[in-house]
Amino acid sequence: MKKTFTIFTFVIFALSFATLSNASVDSLYEVAIVAIKGDVQVDVDGDVTWIRPWIGMKLREDALIKTGANSMVDIVFDAEGLNLVRIKENSLTTVQKALLELPDGAVLVSFANLKPGSSFTIKTPAAACAIRGSIMGVRATGEGTEGMAFKGNLYIQPLDPQGNPVGGEHTLPAGEQAGVGKDGKVGKAKKLGKAALGEFHAFQSGSGPGDGGDAGSGTGDGEEPLDTKDLDDIRVKGEDEDDKKCISPTDEQSRDEFEFSG
Repeated sequence: MKKTFTIFTFVIFALSFATLSNASVDSLYEVAIVAIKGDVQVDVDGDVTWIRPWIGMKLREDALIKTGANSMVDIVFDAEGLNLVRIKENSLTTVQKALLELPDGAVLVSFANLKPGSSFTIKTPAAACAIRGSIMGVRATGEGTEGMAFKGNLYIQPLDPQGNPVGGEHTLPAGEQAGVGKDGKVGKAKKLGKAALGEFHAFQSGSGPGDGGDAGSGTGDGEEPLDTKDLDDIRVKGEDEDDKKCISPTDEQSRDEFEFSG
């Protein structure tokens, strides 16, 4: 009976996406969660009330997402699941329209469903990193931001401590990475390293959050592929995995009850 209810609920969720535009998940909700691994917490209204998310959960603008060690979460920004963001371990993000704020942590971004002339941006304290239908990686630390252009150009706009643009936009071609210091200075571009390329290939091939893998690389034995082509294909893991079940939307945890190491 429980399994039947789960399937029915997901069918309703999938059907609700049928007529949505490619600009966002829908007119009210900005993103939907399609995969979860480990300790992931969501502050739905930005009021420091943290809950555990569930597969298919939709989030409004200004919702916060954070991940713990060896954890990650995949979210989509369109109905077809072609605009995918993977929030990696030990990260804190805020959902905005066509933008994800990343004060700390790392993300992988693959957007193949952008309207002509539009872009998607990851904003860190040091830089705004944008793509216009390609794949990028962004890492933010207290020392600055690292941008990685995996496929297509990455457009980097340095920011001052108040979040204002400093100088002009820098175009980073595919296959290169560059850092932006907290002083707003863009470092010399260099070729993507072996580890970064390995992570990109795993992400591009559809390796999703799974069991037994390294959350930092998205690879490892036991991980199942994540189909990002259509939200109808999202699969909820078996109900016998009690230790990985999400709590209900009514169960809440405060920030103090969830230890975040960023």
